[in-house]
Amino acid sequence: MITIQNNKRQRRILIFDSAFNLEDSNDFLREMFDAVFIFTSSPDEAKAILNVINPVTSRKCCYKPFLMSRDLKGQLDEYDELVDCYTYDIDDAETLDTVEEIITHIGAIGLEPDENTVLSGNLFFVRLYRYLISRRICNLTPELNSLSAMGYSIPIFELFYRQGAYSLNEYIIFNQSMLEKGYIRPVQFINKIYLCPKCLHSHLLYIENCPHCHSSDIKSEEVIHHFRCANISPEHTYNFGGQLRCPKCHQLLRHIGVDYDRPSVVYTCSNCEETFVQPGMSAVCTTCGNRSDVTGLTPYDVTAFEVTPEGCKAIVSPNIGFTVYTDFYDNYMEFDRFVARLRLLSNLKSAGSTDADIVVVKVWVLNSQEESCLLNPDFISLLCKRFPTHKVSSANNMVYIRNSVYASDQEGDLSGHELTDRLDAVLDKAATAIAPGERICYAVSCHENDMDEFINNLHFTSPFPERTFPYRPAGEENEEEKGEEEDEGMIPVTVMPEEAAPESPEVAAVEPTRGKFPVFRGIVIALAVVAVGALLFFLWYTPETEEQLYLPVVQAEETAYADTANTEIPTDTAGLETWAETEEGQAEAAEEAAEPAIKETQRGMYYVVEGAFDWQENAEWQLQKNAESHPGYAYGLYRHGNKYIVSPYCSTDPAQCEAFRQNEGMAGRTWVTEGKRKEGGL
Repeated sequence: MITIQNNKRQRRILIFDSAFNLEDSNDFLREMFDAVFIFTSSPDEAKAILNVINPVTSRKCCYKPFLMSRDLKGQLDEYDELVDCYTYDIDDAETLDTVEEIITHIGAIGLEPDENTVLSGNLFFVRLYRYLISRRICNLTPELNSLSAMGYSIPIFELFYRQGAYSLNEYIIFNQSMLEKGYIRPVQFINKIYLCPKCLHSHLLYIENCPHCHSSDIKSEEVIHHFRCANISPEHTYNFGGQLRCPKCHQLLRHIGVDYDRPSVVYTCSNCEETFVQPGMSAVCTTCGNRSDVTGLTPYDVTAFEVTPEGCKAIVSPNIGFTVYTDFYDNYMEFDRFVARLRLLSNLKSAGSTDADIVVVKVWVLNSQEESCLLNPDFISLLCKRFPTHKVSSANNMVYIRNSVYASDQEGDLSGHELTDRLDAVLDKAATAIAPGERICYAVSCHENDMDEFINNLHFTSPFPERTFPYRPAGEENEEEKGEEEDEGMIPVTVMPEEAAPESPEVAAVEPTRGKFPVFRGIVIALAVVAVGALLFFLWYTPETEEQLYLPVVQAEETAYADTANTEIPTDTAGLETWAETEEGQAEAAEEAAEPAIKETQRGMYYVVEGAFDWQENAEWQLQKNAESHPGYAYGLYRHGNKYIVSPYCSTDPAQCEAFRQNEGMAGRTWVTEGKRKEGGL
C-alpha cells in the first residue's frame, strides 16, 4: 500500500508498508508530501527501507520528518537515529506536534532541501550535519562500541559507515576541517586511542618481540644479584642440582633479601639467542594485517563535541564554502597522516634506506594579544598552491610544510634558503589579507634524534619565529620594495635622514626637480649619501700622526692657519691646564664625554635591537634620537660583527628579551639577536 494522506493540520503524509523505488518514481514527486510514515511491523523490512529511503541520503525525502510503526520501537538499533516518532495514527497529538515542529524549524533556519545525489564522503557529511541541525542535535558523543572500526563511534555516523557512505580517512579530515574553522568545538575529552597507520582501524594485537631479529619467540627469566660478590646473571646460571649457588664464588644462596635479591627480568630470544632487558613492541592490525612498531601508530583523541552557532549558520547556508583541501590539492595531507609520514621517514633513515633529513616549516597567525588565530581556508589553499612539491598539512591553528633535505641532492636544501625565500615572498603578499593588528609568523623545525619530541613540538608556536609579517594595507609597498637596505630576517635598517647628513651640492642640485623625476632624484640622492658616507669613513679611519694626536692643546685660533708640521707643541703642563680651563676646552671635554661608549656584543647575551647600521655615525645619531624619545631606557651602542646596533635592553635569557619587547610594545619594530656573530651581517 502506497498513499498520501493529509493529517489534521493539513500536512501531507506519504504512507507505505513495503520497499519500493521512490527515488526513480514519477508518481510521487518531492513536492507532493511533507513527511513519511513507514507502516510495517518487520524490523528487517524497516531497516531495508531506511537503507534507501531516509532523511539524509534520499533526494526526495531529504530532511523530512520520518514516522515509524510503534511496534518497532526499540528494535531498530542504530536505525532508530533516523526515526522522529513511533506511532499508529498520524493524527495523534504527539505525532502532529513532532511533524509540525520539524517543518517549522527547517523553515526558520532557512534549510533548503538538497536534491543532489551524494557522490562523495564530504558531501555526505554536509548532508548529515544539516540533518542533525534540522533536528536540533548539536551535541555528539562517541560511544564505546566493539563493532566499530575505531572502537568509539557516534551511532548515526556508524550506521552510514557500515553502508559505505564514507571512509575513516574522510571522517577524520572533515571533522578536523570543521574544528579548524570553528564550526565544531570539543566539550569533553574521552580517551586517546592509537590506530593502524594504514587503515585507521583500532583493532590491534600488541606483540612483544626480539629487538634484534623481531621474532616473538622470546622467554623471560629473573636476574639474581648475589650480595657478597656482586655477581648479577640470569637465574639458570645459579641452578646447580636444584640449589641456588653463585657461579662466580660458588657460595650457596639460602635467604632472599639476605644473600641475594631479584632486581629485574631478562629476556632471551629462541631464534637468535640474543639476551636483552627490554623487548620490542609491535602492533598487528586485525583488519588489514599491517604490522608496525608501536611508535608508528596513529594517535587519535576521542572527544565529545558540539556544533557551534557559527557552524550551524555556515552548514545550513547553501554557500557553505567548504574547501576540503584533499579534493583539490594532491599535496595536502590530514595531520595524522602527515605525522605518520614523518615517523616513516624517520624509520627509513634509521634503517639506512634514505639519507633525507626531515625539515618542517610551521606557519601561524598571531593577533594583537599574541594569541594564535583560526586559519582562513583560503590561506591554507594558498600555501598548497604555492608549494606543490611539498607535503602540506594543517592543525592546531598552524600550517605545516614538509621538506626533505637530501645529502646527495642539495637542490632543495634549506641551507640555501630556497624554500624560505619563496615563503617570504608568499607570506609578504598574504599579510595584506589578515586583519589589522595581526601578523604571520613561521619557524623551521629540523628533526635530529627524538621523533616523539619533534612531533610534540609541532603542536606549539615558537617564541622565536624565523620571520614575522605584520598586517599592511593592500597596495602599500613594504620596506624591500621601497629599496631600503634590510638584513634578511630582520626589520628594515634605519639610515640617517637627509637633514642630519652633511649637505652636498648634488643634493641641492636635484631639489628643483622634486616630484618631476622621482627615480632620477632618488638615484642622485643615494649617490650623494654614499659619497658623504665614504668621505666620513675616510676621515674617521685615516691614521693620525703624532702632531694630529696632540693638536687639541693648541689654541683654536692657531689651528685655523698654522701648518701642523711646523707647529711648536707646548710641553708646559700649566699650558695644558690653561687649555682645559678655557670654554673651548670645557666644551670639547663635554662633547667627548657625551660620545657613547661602543661595546662588543658577547656570546651568550641576547640583545633587543632597534637598528643595525654599517656606519658608526648613523648608529650614534639613532642612539641619541631614541634615547631622547625614551629617556627611561638604558640604551647602549654595540659592535656586532661588521655592524653597529642600538639596543635598549639585553639579557642572558632570550625569553626576557621577548618579554621586554612585548611589554614595551616593541614587537613590531625590533628583533632579538645573540652576540658574537660572524662577520658580514647579523
